[in-house]
Amino acid sequence: MTETPLTIAPDMAVEDAIQLMLRDQISGLPVVENGTLVGIVTASDILKAFLEVTGASTPGSIRINLLLKDTQNLVEVTQIIHAVNCEVLAVGTYEEPVSHRRAYFLRIAGADAAKATAALRQKGYSLL
Repeated sequence: MTETPLTIAPDMAVEDAIQLMLRDQISGLPVVENGTLVGIVTASDILKAFLEVTGASTPGSIRINLLLKDTQNLVEVTQIIHAVNCEVLAVGTYEEPVSHRRAYFLRIAGADAAKATAALRQKGYSLL
């Protein structure tokens, strides 16, 4: 413990809190408002938030990773997914490590999730 711990305000963005925790290699931050301790954010809290934001905490959901061609777009991807009675819970991007191209991930839920991947492949989408 330190006498003057690093603290954050209740309205600080999660991403900013994560940056502080990583920078200072700490696993928790006191949350202070008007000089009063109102909570503590821990690494476990951050991990739970990550699962919520990415939709991964939804039972039965699956993650689809794909690369888009110049003629393809996410609007059509979501339409294909909805056409097989699935719901898009989250969308994100990352750099695909092999091709160094922008890849997309979608977390989807629904009884026909396997049909969604098949339908995307049938329409020419490259699933990773």
